[in-house]
Amino acid sequence: MNPSALIRNIGRLVSPVLPAASARLAESLATQPRRRSFRSDDAEADAETVTLRFGLKALRWGESGPVIIALHGWEGRPQQFRSLGIDLAGRGYQVFALTAPGHGDSPDREAHPGLFVDALLEAAGELGPVHGVIGHSMGAGAALLAQVNGLRVERSVCVAGPAGYRGVLERLADQLGLAPASRASFLRAMEARTGLLLNQTHPAEVLKSIDTRLLIVHDHDDPVVPYADAEAIVRHGSDRVDLLATRGLGHGRVLKDRAVVETITDFMHS
Repeated sequence: MNPSALIRNIGRLVSPVLPAASARLAESLATQPRRRSFRSDDAEADAETVTLRFGLKALRWGESGPVIIALHGWEGRPQQFRSLGIDLAGRGYQVFALTAPGHGDSPDREAHPGLFVDALLEAAGELGPVHGVIGHSMGAGAALLAQVNGLRVERSVCVAGPAGYRGVLERLADQLGLAPASRASFLRAMEARTGLLLNQTHPAEVLKSIDTRLLIVHDHDDPVVPYADAEAIVRHGSDRVDLLATRGLGHGRVLKDRAVVETITDFMHS
Protein backbone atom coordinates (compact mmCIF):
# COMPACT_ATOMS: atom_id res chain seq x y z
CA MET A 1 0.00 0.00 0.00
CA ASN A 2 2.45 2.62 -1.19
CA PRO A 3 0.65 5.29 -3.21
CA SER A 4 2.49 7.19 -5.91
CA ALA A 5 3.52 10.81 -5.43
CA LEU A 6 0.79 11.91 -7.86
CA ILE A 7 -1.93 10.09 -5.92
CA ARG A 8 -0.59 11.45 -2.62
CA ASN A 9 -0.77 15.01 -3.97
CA ILE A 10 -4.27 14.48 -5.30
CA GLY A 11 -5.32 13.10 -1.92
CA ARG A 12 -4.02 16.13 -0.06
CA LEU A 13 -5.73 18.54 -2.45
CA VAL A 14 -9.05 16.75 -2.81
CA SER A 15 -9.54 15.32 0.67
CA PRO A 16 -10.63 18.57 2.41
CA VAL A 17 -13.26 19.39 -0.22
CA LEU A 18 -14.37 15.91 -1.35
CA PRO A 19 -14.03 13.68 1.72
CA ALA A 20 -16.20 10.84 0.41
CA ALA A 21 -14.32 10.62 -2.90
CA SER A 22 -10.99 10.67 -1.08
CA ALA A 23 -12.12 7.88 1.22
CA ARG A 24 -13.12 5.78 -1.81
CA LEU A 25 -9.68 6.38 -3.36
CA ALA A 26 -7.99 5.21 -0.18
CA GLU A 27 -10.22 2.14 -0.02
CA SER A 28 -9.30 1.25 -3.59
CA LEU A 29 -5.59 1.57 -2.84
CA ALA A 30 -6.01 -0.59 0.25
CA THR A 31 -7.73 -3.44 -1.61
CA GLN A 32 -6.21 -3.45 -5.12
CA PRO A 33 -2.59 -4.69 -5.15
CA ARG A 34 -0.55 -4.30 -8.28
CA ARG A 35 -0.55 -7.50 -10.35
CA ARG A 36 3.17 -7.90 -10.84
CA SER A 37 4.70 -10.18 -13.44
CA PHE A 38 7.60 -12.19 -12.05
CA ARG A 39 10.07 -14.20 -14.04
CA SER A 40 10.26 -17.89 -13.23
CA ASP A 41 13.04 -18.52 -10.79
CA ASP A 42 14.76 -21.31 -8.91
CA ALA A 43 12.01 -21.37 -6.30
CA GLU A 44 9.61 -22.77 -8.87
CA ALA A 45 12.18 -25.27 -10.08
CA ASP A 46 12.63 -26.93 -6.69
CA ALA A 47 9.00 -26.67 -5.53
CA GLU A 48 5.80 -28.30 -6.71
CA THR A 49 2.94 -26.03 -7.81
CA VAL A 50 -0.34 -27.24 -6.36
CA THR A 51 -3.95 -26.07 -6.55
CA LEU A 52 -6.07 -26.56 -3.45
CA ARG A 53 -9.75 -27.41 -3.32
CA PHE A 54 -11.13 -23.85 -3.36
CA GLY A 55 -8.78 -22.65 -6.11
CA LEU A 56 -5.95 -21.42 -3.89
CA LYS A 57 -2.55 -21.98 -5.44
CA ALA A 58 0.61 -22.78 -3.53
CA LEU A 59 4.23 -23.79 -3.90
CA ARG A 60 5.01 -26.95 -1.99
CA TRP A 61 8.34 -28.08 -0.60
CA GLY A 62 8.54 -31.57 0.91
CA GLU A 63 6.53 -34.64 0.03
CA SER A 64 5.43 -35.81 3.45
CA GLY A 65 5.48 -34.96 7.12
CA PRO A 66 3.81 -32.31 9.30
CA VAL A 67 2.24 -29.41 7.40
CA ILE A 68 3.41 -25.81 7.61
CA ILE A 69 1.46 -23.09 5.79
CA ALA A 70 3.18 -19.85 4.73
CA LEU A 71 1.54 -16.65 3.50
CA HIS A 72 3.27 -13.64 1.96
CA GLY A 73 2.31 -10.01 2.38
CA TRP A 74 0.90 -7.19 0.29
CA GLU A 75 2.23 -7.47 -3.29
CA GLY A 76 4.45 -10.35 -2.22
CA ARG A 77 4.66 -13.86 -3.63
CA PRO A 78 5.11 -17.43 -2.38
CA GLN A 79 8.61 -17.69 -3.87
CA GLN A 80 9.82 -15.51 -0.99
CA PHE A 81 9.65 -18.60 1.25
CA ARG A 82 12.03 -20.68 -0.86
CA SER A 83 14.90 -20.81 1.64
CA LEU A 84 12.55 -21.71 4.46
CA GLY A 85 10.76 -24.27 2.32
CA ILE A 86 13.99 -26.05 1.44
CA ASP A 87 15.30 -26.07 5.00
CA LEU A 88 12.02 -27.19 6.56
CA ALA A 89 11.54 -29.90 3.94
CA GLY A 90 15.01 -31.11 4.87
CA ARG A 91 13.79 -31.46 8.45
CA GLY A 92 10.85 -33.60 7.36
CA TYR A 93 8.07 -31.02 6.93
CA GLN A 94 5.76 -30.12 4.06
CA VAL A 95 5.63 -26.38 3.42
CA PHE A 96 2.73 -24.91 1.44
CA ALA A 97 3.41 -21.26 0.52
CA LEU A 98 0.09 -19.82 -0.63
CA THR A 99 -0.53 -17.26 -3.33
CA ALA A 100 -2.67 -14.72 -1.51
CA PRO A 101 -6.05 -13.55 -2.83
CA GLY A 102 -5.70 -10.79 -5.41
CA HIS A 103 -2.08 -11.68 -6.13
CA GLY A 104 -0.28 -13.54 -8.91
CA ASP A 105 -2.68 -15.67 -10.92
CA SER A 106 -5.30 -15.75 -8.18
CA PRO A 107 -8.84 -15.37 -9.59
CA ASP A 108 -9.75 -12.95 -6.81
CA ARG A 109 -10.05 -9.32 -7.87
CA GLU A 110 -9.19 -7.76 -4.53
CA ALA A 111 -7.08 -8.33 -1.46
CA HIS A 112 -7.45 -7.34 2.17
CA PRO A 113 -6.74 -8.83 5.61
CA GLY A 114 -10.11 -10.55 5.85
CA LEU A 115 -9.49 -12.44 2.62
CA PHE A 116 -5.98 -13.37 3.77
CA VAL A 117 -7.47 -14.87 6.94
CA ASP A 118 -10.06 -16.78 4.89
CA ALA A 119 -7.30 -18.18 2.66
CA LEU A 120 -5.39 -19.55 5.65
CA LEU A 121 -8.52 -21.13 7.13
CA GLU A 122 -9.49 -22.68 3.80
CA ALA A 123 -6.00 -24.11 3.28
CA ALA A 124 -5.86 -25.48 6.81
CA GLY A 125 -9.27 -27.08 6.36
CA GLU A 126 -7.92 -29.08 3.44
CA LEU A 127 -4.33 -29.70 4.54
CA GLY A 128 -4.75 -30.04 8.30
CA PRO A 129 -3.76 -30.84 10.91
CA VAL A 130 -1.31 -27.97 10.61
CA HIS A 131 1.90 -27.96 12.63
CA GLY A 132 2.81 -24.33 12.03
CA VAL A 133 2.12 -21.13 10.17
CA ILE A 134 4.60 -18.54 8.88
CA GLY A 135 3.44 -15.13 7.71
CA HIS A 136 5.27 -12.15 6.28
CA SER A 137 3.91 -8.60 6.60
CA MET A 138 0.14 -8.67 5.97
CA GLY A 139 0.40 -12.45 5.94
CA ALA A 140 1.84 -12.32 9.46
CA GLY A 141 -1.07 -10.30 10.78
CA ALA A 142 -3.48 -12.66 9.05
CA ALA A 143 -1.76 -15.66 10.63
CA LEU A 144 -2.54 -14.32 14.10
CA LEU A 145 -6.14 -13.43 13.23
CA ALA A 146 -6.68 -16.85 11.65
CA GLN A 147 -5.75 -18.44 14.98
CA VAL A 148 -8.32 -16.28 16.74
CA ASN A 149 -10.86 -17.58 14.20
CA GLY A 150 -10.14 -21.28 14.61
CA LEU A 151 -6.77 -22.12 13.04
CA ARG A 152 -4.99 -24.55 15.37
CA VAL A 153 -1.20 -24.74 15.16
CA GLU A 154 1.67 -25.60 17.48
CA ARG A 155 4.09 -22.94 16.22
CA SER A 156 3.49 -19.51 14.70
CA VAL A 157 6.06 -17.19 13.11
CA CYS A 158 5.35 -13.56 12.24
CA VAL A 159 7.97 -11.89 10.07
CA ALA A 160 7.79 -8.09 9.68
CA GLY A 161 4.16 -8.19 10.77
CA PRO A 162 1.96 -5.31 11.94
CA ALA A 163 0.57 -4.89 15.44
CA GLY A 164 -3.00 -4.96 14.19
CA TYR A 165 -4.40 -3.30 11.09
CA ARG A 166 -5.41 0.09 12.40
CA GLY A 167 -1.82 1.28 12.20
CA VAL A 168 -1.47 0.00 8.63
CA LEU A 169 -4.52 1.95 7.48
CA GLU A 170 -3.60 5.02 9.50
CA ARG A 171 -0.19 5.10 7.80
CA LEU A 172 -1.87 4.93 4.40
CA ALA A 173 -4.22 7.75 5.41
CA ASP A 174 -1.20 9.79 6.51
CA GLN A 175 0.55 9.18 3.18
CA LEU A 176 -2.55 10.36 1.34
CA GLY A 177 -2.97 13.37 3.58
CA LEU A 178 -6.59 12.51 4.30
CA ALA A 179 -8.56 15.11 6.18
CA PRO A 180 -10.29 13.91 9.40
CA ALA A 181 -13.67 13.31 7.77
CA SER A 182 -12.12 11.30 4.92
CA ARG A 183 -9.96 9.34 7.32
CA ALA A 184 -12.91 8.35 9.50
CA SER A 185 -14.97 7.34 6.46
CA PHE A 186 -12.07 5.29 5.08
CA LEU A 187 -11.58 3.36 8.33
CA ARG A 188 -15.30 2.62 8.62
CA ALA A 189 -15.40 1.41 5.01
CA MET A 190 -12.44 -0.91 5.59
CA GLU A 191 -14.05 -2.42 8.67
CA ALA A 192 -17.19 -3.12 6.67
CA ARG A 193 -15.27 -4.52 3.71
CA THR A 194 -12.92 -6.79 5.64
CA GLY A 195 -15.33 -7.88 8.35
CA LEU A 196 -12.66 -6.98 10.92
CA LEU A 197 -13.16 -4.48 13.72
CA LEU A 198 -9.85 -2.63 13.82
CA ASN A 199 -9.65 -2.44 17.60
CA GLN A 200 -10.05 -6.20 17.79
CA THR A 201 -6.94 -6.73 15.63
CA HIS A 202 -4.73 -5.06 18.25
CA PRO A 203 -2.27 -7.47 19.95
CA ALA A 204 -3.89 -6.85 23.33
CA GLU A 205 -7.09 -8.42 21.97
CA VAL A 206 -5.59 -11.01 19.63
CA LEU A 207 -3.00 -12.56 21.93
CA LYS A 208 -5.38 -13.15 24.80
CA SER A 209 -7.17 -15.62 22.52
CA ILE A 210 -4.04 -17.48 21.39
CA ASP A 211 -1.94 -19.93 23.40
CA THR A 212 0.44 -20.90 20.59
CA ARG A 213 4.18 -20.45 20.90
CA LEU A 214 5.04 -17.44 18.76
CA LEU A 215 8.25 -16.18 17.18
CA ILE A 216 8.41 -12.55 16.05
CA VAL A 217 11.07 -11.62 13.49
CA HIS A 218 11.47 -7.92 12.74
CA ASP A 219 14.20 -5.62 11.48
CA HIS A 220 15.01 -2.39 13.28
CA ASP A 221 15.34 -0.70 9.86
CA ASP A 222 12.03 -1.90 8.39
CA PRO A 223 10.68 1.05 6.34
CA VAL A 224 7.22 -0.47 5.85
CA VAL A 225 6.14 -1.80 9.25
CA PRO A 226 7.83 0.01 12.15
CA TYR A 227 9.91 -2.02 14.60
CA ALA A 228 7.69 -0.61 17.34
CA ASP A 229 4.94 -2.94 16.06
CA ALA A 230 7.09 -5.96 16.96
CA GLU A 231 7.67 -4.51 20.41
CA ALA A 232 3.92 -4.10 20.88
CA ILE A 233 3.25 -7.74 19.98
CA VAL A 234 5.96 -8.97 22.34
CA ARG A 235 4.70 -6.72 25.13
CA HIS A 236 1.23 -8.24 24.98
CA GLY A 237 2.39 -11.80 24.38
CA SER A 238 4.05 -12.42 27.73
CA ASP A 239 6.37 -15.42 27.97
CA ARG A 240 4.79 -17.18 24.97
CA VAL A 241 6.54 -14.87 22.50
CA ASP A 242 10.17 -14.93 21.36
CA LEU A 243 11.70 -12.00 19.45
CA LEU A 244 14.45 -12.12 16.83
CA ALA A 245 15.48 -8.55 16.07
CA THR A 246 17.73 -7.88 13.06
CA ARG A 247 19.41 -4.84 11.55
CA GLY A 248 20.00 -3.77 7.97
CA LEU A 249 17.64 -6.29 6.35
CA GLY A 250 14.64 -4.01 5.86
CA HIS A 251 11.21 -5.41 5.14
CA GLY A 252 11.70 -8.08 2.50
CA ARG A 253 15.31 -9.26 2.65
CA VAL A 254 14.75 -10.59 6.15
CA LEU A 255 13.22 -13.75 4.65
CA LYS A 256 16.45 -14.50 2.77
CA ASP A 257 18.85 -14.01 5.67
CA ARG A 258 20.60 -17.25 6.57
CA ALA A 259 20.52 -16.67 10.33
CA VAL A 260 16.81 -15.81 10.20
CA VAL A 261 15.99 -18.92 8.16
CA GLU A 262 17.92 -21.13 10.57
CA THR A 263 16.23 -19.59 13.61
CA ILE A 264 12.75 -20.06 12.16
CA THR A 265 13.55 -23.63 11.13
CA ASP A 266 14.86 -24.50 14.58
CA PHE A 267 11.83 -22.84 16.20
CA MET A 268 9.42 -24.91 14.10
CA HIS A 269 11.36 -28.08 14.91
CA SER A 270 11.74 -27.48 18.65
